[in-house]
Amino acid sequence: MNRKLLLTLLLLLSMLLFVACSSSADEEPTDDTTTTETDDTSSADTETDATDTGEETMAGLMDGMSAEELVEAGYVVIAPGDPIMIGASVALTGPIPDPGRDIANGAEVAIDDLNAAGGFMGHEYAIDVQDGACDGDAGTTVANKFASDPAIVAVSGGTCSGETFGLSPILQEARLPFVSPSATNPDITSEDCDTCNRVALSDALQGQVDASYVYNDLGIQTAAVMHDSSDYGLGLAEIFASEFEALGGTVVTLEGVQVGDTDFRAVLTTIATDSPELLFFGGYATEAALIAQQMEEVGLEDAIFFSDDGAFTEQYLNAAGSSAEGSYASFVAGDEVSEANAVFDAAYTEKYGVAPDDLGPFHAQSYDSVQLIANAITQVGKADDAGEGYLIINRDELVAAVRATSDLQGLTGILTCDAIGNCGAGGIQIYQVQNGEFVQVSGFGLGEMDEAMDDTSEEAAMAGLLDGMSAEELMEAGYVVVAPGEPIRIGASVALTGPIPDPGRDIANGAEISIDDLNAAGGLLGHLYELDLQDGACDGDAGTTVANKFASDPTIVAVSGGTCSGETFGLSPILQEARIPFVSPSATNPDITGPDCDTCNRVALSDALQGQVDAAYAFNDLGVTTAAIMHDSSDYGLGLAEIFRTEFEALGGEVVAFEGVQVGDTDFRAVLTLIAVDQPELLFFGGYSTEAGLIQQQMKETGLDNAVFFSDDGAYTQQFLDAAGSSAEGAYASFVAGDEIEDANAAFDAAYEEKYGVVPDDLGPFHGQSYDTVLLIADAIARVAKEDADGEGYLLISREELIEAIRATEGLQGLTGLLTCDAIGNCGAGGIQIFQVQDGVWVQVSGFGME
Repeated sequence: MNRKLLLTLLLLLSMLLFVACSSSADEEPTDDTTTTETDDTSSADTETDATDTGEETMAGLMDGMSAEELVEAGYVVIAPGDPIMIGASVALTGPIPDPGRDIANGAEVAIDDLNAAGGFMGHEYAIDVQDGACDGDAGTTVANKFASDPAIVAVSGGTCSGETFGLSPILQEARLPFVSPSATNPDITSEDCDTCNRVALSDALQGQVDASYVYNDLGIQTAAVMHDSSDYGLGLAEIFASEFEALGGTVVTLEGVQVGDTDFRAVLTTIATDSPELLFFGGYATEAALIAQQMEEVGLEDAIFFSDDGAFTEQYLNAAGSSAEGSYASFVAGDEVSEANAVFDAAYTEKYGVAPDDLGPFHAQSYDSVQLIANAITQVGKADDAGEGYLIINRDELVAAVRATSDLQGLTGILTCDAIGNCGAGGIQIYQVQNGEFVQVSGFGLGEMDEAMDDTSEEAAMAGLLDGMSAEELMEAGYVVVAPGEPIRIGASVALTGPIPDPGRDIANGAEISIDDLNAAGGLLGHLYELDLQDGACDGDAGTTVANKFASDPTIVAVSGGTCSGETFGLSPILQEARIPFVSPSATNPDITGPDCDTCNRVALSDALQGQVDAAYAFNDLGVTTAAIMHDSSDYGLGLAEIFRTEFEALGGEVVAFEGVQVGDTDFRAVLTLIAVDQPELLFFGGYSTEAGLIQQQMKETGLDNAVFFSDDGAYTQQFLDAAGSSAEGAYASFVAGDEIEDANAAFDAAYEEKYGVVPDDLGPFHGQSYDTVLLIADAIARVAKEDADGEGYLLISREELIEAIRATEGLQGLTGLLTCDAIGNCGAGGIQIFQVQDGVWVQVSGFGME
């Protein structure tokens, strides 16, 4: 038997038995055999009717109601071949991005396993992952998106309590049941919300167990309590304080700080005057780590630090460093089935190149949240009356089915939902940091963990790794030290939000496939590669935030990014100072690279070349002698517009206007009306897709309907075509194209489409360059990485040697051609292409690669 299917078969067995027992002769058959027979007998009809369109197919799906009538009556109607869509609100940004990514990964593995087992009634499952950011307002935004999407059946999430409180009322109103894997505030579930469920255990239990361990096991009599003012942290702190005092302890203070605060010395100094034996903190990893560090500076070095599942992360250990030693944290653990979890761990590691616990602790709960939803769907989903392949789900019946879950075998144990939606298995565990690792010391399941922990051997392995230096000494000397079994981590700054989210997602996809291919080839010296994807948002300030994150993380070896020029200018000085080299796939402003920055590189071609080619084509090929120029005031758009102006005037052309607007503007009619006075033959725009599409539309309304519209690689996207609509016809744009190898790109395209379900060019044009940035970085790492002296499995990378190796790249075969870096970090292959919109699609009309 394929071991990857073992977990799914175990989990689905209880679903199928339940469905078989609860079905009657009058109900829609739901067991696998009956479903297969129904599909077989209706397949001919389905094929015969496959060409039918309109109301004939859509009418009378169930009880004489059409699809539209069913949706209005509170049903989800899933058309033949469409997936069963489950939403997921996950904290991909905010205070706990690593645990959030872990939760997203757990949900995605659950989807994979459901589909490997055949999906349900001819439909696969799909997941729509949105960033809830561990924040109430973000949760509200995500909930509104899901509530407005009739395809979303149910929701896994949110990650944090505040985020989940943001989701809850909107999903309740929309009759969308949710199952949170990790929101632990007691008030997440209640008798007033029948759509609210979770598989995480409540903080009411966690706070009680924490207080009992502190008072009874540690013998603590006096405690100070802090919290981060979040719904999660404050709620847990109040429960701990109440339980601790009920046991006979004294709470000397209860102090609130804020998520995002970095200096707690004033509060801690005040607390120190009462000399508490222990400080309990309710909150998340970053703040917990800073508090643990700063306690040592203000007279609290002898007080024990104790926190919660929000701090029970690798993120806390990395941020607190040696200050974490001896501290405690609790976790809401499941009753894991060892064999099933081993299969899950293997699938997770294979898919993401990292062990689950390295990112966060809630992957199994996330897996179970999706499985619980899918189990409920199998109980209420019905086929259409005509057997056309529609799947019809009553929302209220699904709400009731989720809440009625009983004895469902999950990764975390046997899941049974109580009357208010608490469905979790397991109990509370207490951990202490010992020799830099969390070690369980009390609570649920103790005695079945930590068998592989050998503190003595680990301490020995950390000494004398290279040239007699320990790991700590090597890091101080400018090395990245990758421990045995740990991944080689490459950061990525990508515009997942902002003005070009589709091209940004395309760039992220290209980088992820490059990581997949590197790992499929075996990684390097026993280590796989891993991508830490952050949202640079096509913005300088966001780029600075991402750069600071990477610079403070000693495991980040190099960076792929940024996407946009402004974003990359935000990255550049910080990464230069931290000696972290970066390679941008798409930042084209000429000043991105220069003699003063040896960490700055790119595989995209410079706008100095693009602006020159654009101007030459406009003047020489189109015969244009008068042009107006607009730009979006970004580093990219303004820079390219200025280059075009200089080159166009040098050729003999006349620039009649040079106007700046702003990214995010939507009405350009006033500027266009002024430009129309001079009746230019062409309008050149330096900027991105959305603004370009709107300008193209509004030209028709302001007397510029005869002027040619010409833009750049920022507008060379499907997004522009969609935004401009029919107005795009005849428009031009240039692109900084690579010298693509046909066979290699065909293999890449196939892998991309299989992984993401979309053709690369439908999202954006820079996937090949993004693939090559990661490839170029990995090639340089392979040339400088060293193994430790004792052969213990450590990988040691000198940052300075890596910077030089990237810049020395020569003749590397990439997707976009042969990559060779010049003296200032321009590494790209290829040339400039000119495209025109013809019949609604981009068609190359000039430039590099034309035959």
